Amino acid sequence: SWAESPDIYAPGDAEEWLLQAVPNAPNCFALRVSGPSMDDGTANGYRDGDIIHINPDAEWKHNDDVIVKNGGDEVTFKRLVCQGDKCHLVPLNPSWPDKIIPLDAHCTIIGVVVFSGRYR
Repeated sequence: SWAESPDIYAPGDAEEWLLQAVPNAPNCFALRVSGPSMDDGTANGYRDGDIIHINPDAEWKHNDDVIVKNGGDEVTFKRLVCQGDKCHLVPLNPSWPDKIIPLDAHCTIIGVVVFSGRYR
């Protein structure tokens, strides 16, 4: 559920430059989806290879799709589910083995997915 993601880029560095999908979001960045955990088989899911744009300045809320970093150098992309003051992460893929990923005090929500697309 967590993948290693060392922070190897300085601000302004990139492997590829894309047009910004969200106006007035200067800190927005894009990532490529890796793996099937967020592919629910519908048009609303995310497929391996899709490009997602993340706004780190957006306020997150229940049912947002988010990028989360654990206390180390690992990140994951999942749906945020909140019940009262408790939140956890869930994959959209119904056959994914880790159905609930708890958030602890070491987890940080890096940003909210605000756009997704794929190369055709």
